[in-house]
Amino acid sequence: MTPRIVKANYVKDYTLYLCFSDGTEGKVDFEQELEGEIFKPLRDASYFRTLP
Repeated sequence: MTPRIVKANYVKDYTLYLCFSDGTEGKVDFEQELEGEIFKPLRDASYFRTLP
């Protein structure tokens, strides 16, 4: 079974602190992952920071 994200908190820039259903947790920096047109809005750091 694939673990699911159960909690996410903004840390800074493009980094989130994620908690998964299997108990794994830690910081993940998404800055290098925001490639392609679909992620264009998320490359705006102020918009990324406001996401739920």
